[in-house]
Amino acid sequence: SMMFTHANDLITYVILSPEPVSGDNYRSIHYLNHVSKFSDHIQFHIERMSAVRKVSTPYFTFLDSDDPIPQGVRAPKNAGILYGTEVFCKSDGTQTTKEPRPFNWMASIQSQFHIHKAVCNTQYAKCIIDLLPHGLYNTEVMVFSLLALWKGHEIDKDFIYEWNIHDGGIHHWRDAKQAVRNSTRWLFDNKRIVMEKLNQIA
Repeated sequence: SMMFTHANDLITYVILSPEPVSGDNYRSIHYLNHVSKFSDHIQFHIERMSAVRKVSTPYFTFLDSDDPIPQGVRAPKNAGILYGTEVFCKSDGTQTTKEPRPFNWMASIQSQFHIHKAVCNTQYAKCIIDLLPHGLYNTEVMVFSLLALWKGHEIDKDFIYEWNIHDGGIHHWRDAKQAVRNSTRWLFDNKRIVMEKLNQIA
C-alpha cells in the first residue's frame, strides 16, 4: 500500500480541462488532470465520474483549472466529506463570501451551491458513482449529497475556495440548471434504494 506523509499526499486535486494544465501552481500538490473536451453537462457528468475513478489517494477535491489552489485543504476527520467557505470572485474585482451552512438533505439536492466545493473520501465516492445514472445530471450535487448523508459531513471555515466566475463558464451553460433539476428528481426518487445499497457495502 502507498504511504502518505502529509495532507498534500492524501488529497488529489481533480482538474477537468480541455487542455493540459501546467505551471508552478501544481508542483506542490498531487493532482490529476483529466483532459477531455466536453460541450454539455451530459459529457461533463461522464468525464467527472471517469476522473474520480482514476484517483488513487484516499481523498480528492475538484479544482477548476482557472481557480487558485484553495486554502486550508485537509482530509475530513470522521466524515465522508468536508466543506467550508466559498469566495465568489467576479470579473470586475468584487468578491462575495459564502459561509458554509450545516448539511441539509433537501437544500443540498436542490442547489449546486449548498455543498459546491468539498474534500471527499475517494473510496466512498467511487461506491456512489457506481450507482449513479448517466445523462444530464450534476455530478457534484449527487456525489456530495449522498456522501454527506451516508458517511456524514464536516465543516471547516478555514477551508476556503476562491471561485472565479466567468459569464461563459460551465455553470452558465444552458443545460446547467436542468442538470441540477434532473439530479434533484433522481435523488428524491432513489434516495431510499441507493442508501440501502450503500449501507450493504460498508
